[in-house]
Amino acid sequence: MDLLTLKNVEQRLLREYLDLPGLSLSLAQTARLLRMDASTCQLVLNHLVDAQYLAYGESGMYVRRARDGDLELWKTLVKNRLAVLTQRPLQSPTKTRSGRGRPSDK
Repeated sequence: MDLLTLKNVEQRLLREYLDLPGLSLSLAQTARLLRMDASTCQLVLNHLVDAQYLAYGESGMYVRRARDGDLELWKTLVKNRLAVLTQRPLQSPTKTRSGRGRPSDK
């Protein structure tokens, strides 16, 4: 599984939990929701539990993990994580007509 796919799945899951306050999903439900295989979903869910964005209950369901009961703090942390996940890599300098890279700013 490539890193980009895992990041995309993480991003999609975090958005679902951010948008739906009472969301509670099993592994099978998560796989159906995301249309992904269970093993990929399990990797991402484990990561989100380890990072303390989600909690895994005894009932086998994954739910939001509000830190110290502070839902607003959780939302802020998730939004920050989503911002990191959606950053695009720096683009390489564009070529000029002469075939050389963009001149440096001095």
